[in-house]
Amino acid sequence: KTDLQIIREVKQYFYGHVFAKKLHALGNETLQRFEATQAVTESVYRHGSGKVKKTDYLRSKMMTATIRSVVELLKSNEELSKSALAHVMGIPWNTPIAVSQADIPFATVSGDLDRWVAQAQKNNPQVNQVRLGLAAGEGKIAEARAGHLPVIAFFGNLTRLDNTYDGGLITDENRHAWQIGVSIELPIFNGWRTSREVQEAKLKLEKLKQESLLLQEGVALQVKNAFLQMARFQGQVTALKEALAAAAENRDLNVRAYAQELVETKDVIEAQLIEFILHGQYLKALYDHRLNVDELEYLVGTSLYENR
Repeated sequence: KTDLQIIREVKQYFYGHVFAKKLHALGNETLQRFEATQAVTESVYRHGSGKVKKTDYLRSKMMTATIRSVVELLKSNEELSKSALAHVMGIPWNTPIAVSQADIPFATVSGDLDRWVAQAQKNNPQVNQVRLGLAAGEGKIAEARAGHLPVIAFFGNLTRLDNTYDGGLITDENRHAWQIGVSIELPIFNGWRTSREVQEAKLKLEKLKQESLLLQEGVALQVKNAFLQMARFQGQVTALKEALAAAAENRDLNVRAYAQELVETKDVIEAQLIEFILHGQYLKALYDHRLNVDELEYLVGTSLYENR
């Protein structure tokens, strides 16, 4: 795996564990609120003015048990995400680890999509491999065309024998010898094989060019998709943050009013449940935004925040 792939995967599992941990904490907090509401409902039902009925108490008890079940699921997800993080880091699954961040970071990203696409196409290893292949394809065409040209070779050799004996084979003529020559091979006809080889090399190069265009378009579409997804989740985070603030205030008012028997049980349950759902959606939007930022950084090959 490339360094960028490893960084992306570790980030995904790291923030996945942070997300699961935040959801588990949110579940515990919501459970405590529902348990408190159940206690107030039971107290008002047994000792109040009679405005709270048994059905209200049973409804509160049922919702508390439901939230308790959800918390158990969130707890399990947190443990699984921790094991998954350890696995992707290459350490044993049962190794005790603790994340250094308590929250999922969020910062808006704005940039030039065309510049990011160009940078991604420049850094993409597959695109670079195809570029090298195109250069090699041009060389293959030149190599095939060389079959039409004559082959000329120059050769020569020199022999020198150092021996003071001058009898037998060791004569002056045999002591020193040299030779030089020229070899020429001129192709006349090879059944049009060279022409076909040139045509084959050209077709292979054209095919590679088309594949290069498709690959570049694919990379551009991946960058655009991650960019649009990131922008969408940025908007969702902002909107859900406002909705969550309103839901928290609404829940607080309903709880206070319920203690004074000014609102019905279903209203306070609904207010708590809406806040729990909105808070979960807000955390999910933060996580999805982070994933798309990491995906875009993987495609571009650098940090988005360093190039703003």
